[in-house]
Amino acid sequence: MTSTDAEIRGFGPVAPAGDGQLLGWAPGNAAIDGAAGQKRAVTVTTSVLPELTEAETKPRPLWRHPAFYLSVGLAFVAVIVGIVMIVVSVNSGGPKVTTAAVDESAGNAHVTWSASDAAVDLYVVTGEEVLDLSQLVRAGEQAWVPAASGYYDETSCFVVRPSDADDQPVSLDSADLEAQGAARACVGG
Repeated sequence: MTSTDAEIRGFGPVAPAGDGQLLGWAPGNAAIDGAAGQKRAVTVTTSVLPELTEAETKPRPLWRHPAFYLSVGLAFVAVIVGIVMIVVSVNSGGPKVTTAAVDESAGNAHVTWSASDAAVDLYVVTGEEVLDLSQLVRAGEQAWVPAASGYYDETSCFVVRPSDADDQPVSLDSADLEAQGAARACVGG
């Protein structure tokens, strides 16, 4: 490498060999460790990386794994949700029909009611005769009963009750209706 090559590459002015000058020892340059005029050896006396030894792996106990904590927490939440669902279902009292009404117009009886989301049965009681009209229930909370069908007259009453009360007799008595979660509406008012 010539002095111009060294200058171009950013090493600064370099004296040609044989002038008696040593590189790095000119005034203003940083001193290199060692005695003046001696160059340090380029060899490395220590190894670059230490030898790797295999680390011992101790098995973790089951209760120290994060998955164990997660599964215990989720099991706890599932138990709480189950208890809440049981308490709510026991205290809800089952399906219930709260109100019923009959609107007689244009030769038809329009029976409406409000109930919980349970299926309901519709009965018409005329005197001692009870007739099941559940097939006429539409949209869950109403039924149209045509007058030409002869299912009812001016003395009839409609009883709406949850479908799970099928084992009990249909009655117009207020205590029986309350026990069954049913409601009634009579044609004459």
